[in-house]
Amino acid sequence: MNTTAENNLTDMNKVGAAWQTFMESYQNKKMEIEVDLRGIEDQKNALMNQLADYNRRTEDMRSMSERNPHQEAIISEGANSLKSLTSDYDARLNATEQVIDSLQDELHKQTDAIIDDNRKTFQENTKAYTGHAGDAPDWAGFMQRHEEQQTIYKIKRTQVTTALKEVQALRKRWFDFRIEYYDVSQQVRTAIRPTAAAWLTHWRQMNQPPN
Repeated sequence: MNTTAENNLTDMNKVGAAWQTFMESYQNKKMEIEVDLRGIEDQKNALMNQLADYNRRTEDMRSMSERNPHQEAIISEGANSLKSLTSDYDARLNATEQVIDSLQDELHKQTDAIIDDNRKTFQENTKAYTGHAGDAPDWAGFMQRHEEQQTIYKIKRTQVTTALKEVQALRKRWFDFRIEYYDVSQQVRTAIRPTAAAWLTHWRQMNQPPN
C-alpha cells in the first residue's frame, strides 16, 4: 500500500464507525434514487410509445367511413391505459421527490451536527489547554488534539458537501422528468379528449351525401 492510500485509510479510521455507517447508508439511498429515476425514464418512454400508437389508431379510425365497434373498443381501452400510465408516472415522480427531499434534509442535519460538534470539541480542547489553576498550559497537547479534530472535521465536511452536490444533481434529473411529465400529460389529455358523441358526429359527417 502506498503512502497516500495508507494516509487515506488512517484518516477514514479517524472519523469513526458511526460516520462510515452513515456514508454507506447514504450511498445505498443514492443508488436507490438512481434506480427510481431509471424506472421513471422507462415509464416515460413506455407512455410516449403508447401515446404514439394510440394516435395512429385514432387517425386510422378517422379515415373510416362507418362505425367500427371493435376499433372503438380498442381506442377506449387505449385511452384508459394512457390515463393509468400517466397517473402512475405522476405517482412515481412524487414518491421519488419525497425520497430526495428526505435524503437532502438528512445531509443538511449532518452538516449542522458536524459544525456543532467541531465547535464543542474546540471549546473542550481550549478548556483542556487552559488546565487547572496553577498548571502550565499544555500547548502541544492542545495543538495535537486540535489538528486531529480538524482532520476529522474536514473529512466529514468534504464528504457531506460532495453528497449534497450529488443529491442536487439527482434532483435536477428528477425535475427534468417532471417537466416532461407536464408536457406528455397534456398530450395525453388532448389525445383522449374526443368523446363517443364526438366520434358519432364525425361518422355522420363522413356519411353525409355531397351537396
